[in-house]
Amino acid sequence: MLLPESSEETFEVYDLPRGGQVVVWGDFVAQIASYPETIKDTMGQAHGVPQVYILPERLFDISLGVSRSEIEFPIYFNFYLNQRKTILVCRRHQLKPVMRVLQEAIFGPTTLNLKRDYAPGINPADLKKEMAYFKKDDKKPGGRLRIRDMVEFAVFDDNNEVTVSNVKITMVGLDRYRFTSKEKVRELSFRAPPKAPPAASSTRRYRPPFFGVTVIGSGHGFDPSADTSGFIIWVNGRGILVDPPVDTTQWLRSHGVDSRLISDLILTHCHADHDAGTLQKLLEEGRVRLHTT
Repeated sequence: MLLPESSEETFEVYDLPRGGQVVVWGDFVAQIASYPETIKDTMGQAHGVPQVYILPERLFDISLGVSRSEIEFPIYFNFYLNQRKTILVCRRHQLKPVMRVLQEAIFGPTTLNLKRDYAPGINPADLKKEMAYFKKDDKKPGGRLRIRDMVEFAVFDDNNEVTVSNVKITMVGLDRYRFTSKEKVRELSFRAPPKAPPAASSTRRYRPPFFGVTVIGSGHGFDPSADTSGFIIWVNGRGILVDPPVDTTQWLRSHGVDSRLISDLILTHCHADHDAGTLQKLLEEGRVRLHTT
């Protein structure tokens, strides 16, 4: 996307392919809703990965089975690459649950009990010490990173207003926002992406091997040109899904893989990209055995 040479008065709204909208108004850039992997949509845009994210009224998209507040990867990108905080605009009732999720996703749980995950006699890894190592920062108060070093929260007040980067944002209805800057006013309504039509099932049914591996994707969360990593382990003709990326269930249908052959799921770590695929699989018809710590 190319911005016009004089974009001071141009109010532009872009629908992201994976969900959410980006508002560009001069130097002000904000994203409304953050669906899984939308960072792959914005990385290649002229405006880049936004610093400001506005959470919608509902944080979960029931029709798609995914979160609308997957901001973990934008936080990493802004903090480590752009050397800036991510500004998160939210309602007052959203603040505590969002902070709680971010705290655990970025820094891990506050309490750990790993002995039950290991066989008797085996000493578990000192994950608390490892997490402390990655949080260490001698330049910060207390010598470690905190959520407030990476994220700045801007909460709508009792008048449904908040000011970010000299732009006043006002809620004027259910997911309708008014932007005011230098006496200029613009409004827009958040549009949730339409539910994608069911993936066309392959005319050829996949016959799983006695033992083998099917690769769903081999990329990572910051690679816009590749599908995020995930795979299926086949044992005795039954599948074990490992760290499924978002829309894995559609991928299975389009490749002729009968999802009923997969009743086990291994989640090796919790990041937004794999959480999304896991939720979609759990919401599918049928029972799933989840293997994780």
